Amino acid sequence: MSVTPARRRRHLMPVIALAVGSFGVFPLSSSAVPPVALQEKGAEDVDVTGGGHAARRIALLSETRTVLPNVDDDSGRCAIPDGKLVKFVQASTCHDGADNVVNGPEDAKDLTLVRLPAIKDIDRKATATLSVPAKAKGKVRVFVKKGNGWTPGLALPARITAEQLRAGMTFGVEATDVIRDSRIFDGAFSLDLQVREGRRISRARLDLQVAKLTPFSTEELEKVVTLRSTGDNQSSPNWPAADIRKIGSTVPVRTRVVDGFVSQWSQDHFEGMYASMDQGGRRQSIRVLALSHRNIPGKNEWFGFRGKDIGVIALTGPQGDTSLESTGNVEAIGAYTKNGRTYRAGRLIMGHTPHNPYGTMSQVQRSFFESNAEQRPIYLDTVFLSVGHVDEIFQVVPARNERGWVFATASPQDGIALLKKVSAAGQGGQRIANPPKVKDDPPPMPLTVDEALKSPDFVRANEIAHKRIEANVNTLKRELGFTDKDFLRIPVLFERSRIDGVPQPPDTGGMVEGPASDVPVLDGNRSADVVDHRRHGDAGERTGGEAQLGTRNLRAAIPSGVNGLPLDRQRMLVPEQFGPKLNGKDVFAEAITAAHAKDGKRVGYVDTYYQYHLFGGELHCGTNVFRKIPMS
Repeated sequence: MSVTPARRRRHLMPVIALAVGSFGVFPLSSSAVPPVALQEKGAEDVDVTGGGHAARRIALLSETRTVLPNVDDDSGRCAIPDGKLVKFVQASTCHDGADNVVNGPEDAKDLTLVRLPAIKDIDRKATATLSVPAKAKGKVRVFVKKGNGWTPGLALPARITAEQLRAGMTFGVEATDVIRDSRIFDGAFSLDLQVREGRRISRARLDLQVAKLTPFSTEELEKVVTLRSTGDNQSSPNWPAADIRKIGSTVPVRTRVVDGFVSQWSQDHFEGMYASMDQGGRRQSIRVLALSHRNIPGKNEWFGFRGKDIGVIALTGPQGDTSLESTGNVEAIGAYTKNGRTYRAGRLIMGHTPHNPYGTMSQVQRSFFESNAEQRPIYLDTVFLSVGHVDEIFQVVPARNERGWVFATASPQDGIALLKKVSAAGQGGQRIANPPKVKDDPPPMPLTVDEALKSPDFVRANEIAHKRIEANVNTLKRELGFTDKDFLRIPVLFERSRIDGVPQPPDTGGMVEGPASDVPVLDGNRSADVVDHRRHGDAGERTGGEAQLGTRNLRAAIPSGVNGLPLDRQRMLVPEQFGPKLNGKDVFAEAITAAHAKDGKRVGYVDTYYQYHLFGGELHCGTNVFRKIPMS
């Protein structure tokens, strides 16, 4: 079937031996290290008769304090074939941390190994109990090594026999989920062992931490991933693979094709993240696709990408389901240094304006990202944008500097300057965008250059956008210690959105439940029919509309050169500009190409006009990526 696209809605360590009373802090190393036996003092042996000090001979030993959230599917038992729509209930409840067994040798690699050395002189009548704090119950699971395999997960607190204590034991620990809200569970817990020998009680404790998720940013691209409805975009079924090859890149594209409608805005469906631990001289990692706190049709299809070392988790709950919760509104920046300190995990930037009813991201989504972050995310003002996403105005792109990246930054001031240049050359009769003509129900034609420069509404829209973007630039400078040279200005034009005015409350009332994403219907954050708006608009939604400019009603007037797809340090794809020409050359494309050339990048152009641009998004919005997990 042919589907009209919907409008874009708006680390491991030395061996650690800890016993009770040991609260030492151990630095996390950035790479695997040979095991080094460290014995902490402070084992607590209590002789309740008061008859003497008991020998400290009971300990829990591990090479790492890190426990992975075991949400992948190493054995492939949860695999979902291409084609049919994924159903949330079945898909979300199948992963390696959801059952009580170790699912094969690959799953065993995700376990944190904890050793209880043999206690040869243990009393034959001794008893022991292994437990975790109440806050960790149901959130972590402990297995026992048995021969070449593992027992089912222990029911904690679990009884340990004298025979097991005498022989010694190896435990495998997993987390059953990611950290979602640190106010409820921050991932810190302990494995506690209490041994009773007559009237003598001995205790050992090992402090552990569920690994936080780190967002990808500037790592090497592994593949581009997209979703597509059957019959949609038949002219380029594996888009944008041909454009990637044309610029000389070999980055593959994987597209999941579904027999039913799925939202085309792949960037808005998930944020790519990862968790790692070092153990046994190697690094073990799990990639996690964190689905947005929205009911986007087709979002659940990303469960089809789950597999070995790849997990998918969904954010559910109230007060979400608006454009602000789309993950195009969540962007990760690369490593940076401020005041002599380097932040290797980078930082998140997100569009969120507190106390503004049209610019707030849900608490569920903010809590998730804040709880997993090394630093608090930087919140930027996107409330002036119709869609309201940070990727409309900023993108991290490779650069020739010590850090390796800069912000590509939307510059309406530079965009207006280009229009003035064209007009001054006597070429102002050209339209600001000249896309290929379509026969059936063409959309309204863009303004001419001279019309745009004489339109108070158009000029004011770009003045507002410039002011608000520069305020965000100043926020980033202050938070990151950046200067003007860290912002690559890209000429962009803004206009009043055809959907003019503030968004209406979502039909769901803001409740996000996975099954709501199963429904194959158009993604309508606004009451109007997006298809009709593409073709005709209406009187209240054309330039000169009556809503106050700057509150959820500015959009890119021509395809945004900021919303691109960096492929590597030498190549980048950008939306085809279709801009006005001087001397036969597109002035916007020329300016964008020259800007990236300063950092040694070639630019390829991709036509997004009818498929994406007219619906409020561009190339970055319509794609997502898998990046290589850092191994150091």
